[in-house]
Amino acid sequence: MAETRVESEVPRKVTLHLLVMGETTKQGISATLRSALDSLGRADSTLVAAQAVLYTIRAKPGIVDMVPTAWALWAPPEGWDSAGTGSGRGPYRTFVYHENPYGRAAAAAARPSKEESDG
Repeated sequence: MAETRVESEVPRKVTLHLLVMGETTKQGISATLRSALDSLGRADSTLVAAQAVLYTIRAKPGIVDMVPTAWALWAPPEGWDSAGTGSGRGPYRTFVYHENPYGRAAAAAARPSKEESDG
């Protein structure tokens, strides 16, 4: 399941929210985030930057939570804030963070790790 929110139309920046329904690993999360952002970048020639938040389902007796588990950024070298219409089509970098994107307090029990790739 996915939802896309346009953060800025000119220059075009979007945030993609992804929900993983089954079990997954860090490698599976990384692959999902990279694939989603790469596909979005190839499909939208007006896009200058994108970010994605991946949620997993955690169920306890009587409670089901949608938990932000990881996030990724697809942006030119100047980064999300400075990406503009003059950014061109690359080179882009994808950064994947295995931590709650909404703050460390919400993810106090998790130990973040970061992966980077050029793309």
